[in-house]
Amino acid sequence: MGSYIVETAPKKRRLILAYHTVRPKNSFESVKIDLSDRIDIERKLRKIKPQVIIHAARIDPYDNDEKMAKKYAEHLARLAKEIGSRLIYISSDAVFDGRKGNYKESNKPNPVTPYGRAKLAAELAIKKILKKNYIIIRPSYIHSIDPKRSDKRTAALLENVKTNDKIFKPANMYRSPVPVAELARAVWKLLDTDFCGTIHVAGKKQSIYQFCKRIMKQQGLNPKIIRPTKIIPGKKDIAPDTSLNSSFARRILVNV
Repeated sequence: MGSYIVETAPKKRRLILAYHTVRPKNSFESVKIDLSDRIDIERKLRKIKPQVIIHAARIDPYDNDEKMAKKYAEHLARLAKEIGSRLIYISSDAVFDGRKGNYKESNKPNPVTPYGRAKLAAELAIKKILKKNYIIIRPSYIHSIDPKRSDKRTAALLENVKTNDKIFKPANMYRSPVPVAELARAVWKLLDTDFCGTIHVAGKKQSIYQFCKRIMKQQGLNPKIIRPTKIIPGKKDIAPDTSLNSSFARRILVNV
């Protein structure tokens, strides 16, 4: 996600790239950031004073930790408020329980997984502290078809193909997969608006089975390797349909 945000950035934007362990191999200015080091991140952000902070980072090993996700989001939001930065947070469709699908921004979140609860905790912290000057973007199944830098989900599928002639994927579990480049462009377009709030940026609803078959076709592989199966309804930690309604985003971005 981060690399695509950099590649799709308008030329008028001055970028300072944050990294945790591996410095980006490009010509942009960069700064080492550790979200868990409060003193260090305060010192660096107060010095840089960015107009915009795009928070698309994972917080390993705390991605599924509701308490820690809230803590880091609160700290970053308070810093953004102090220095006058607009905060963009990449959330997830996992904030919904998946009972109905086609979720709009106005639908009440009810996560059923630790990851979803962590994402919602971060969302609520940002909203409470900033109140304005923020954008929370909820995507669904971010993916890339570039074989040299596939997302983890696609990479795992393509690796699985090498050793299996049948791969079973649920035909009754639905998401709204969005290409990573499309999501990155949407981030920049939203920054050219005065929008504040939560917005869904996602693709068309499709089952995991349909999505995996499409990936196989795009990679020039035999889609018949993908076979349909079904999830067991009613499991507490499984969200059957977290497909997102992106009609609001399309209206906002159509003329940007």
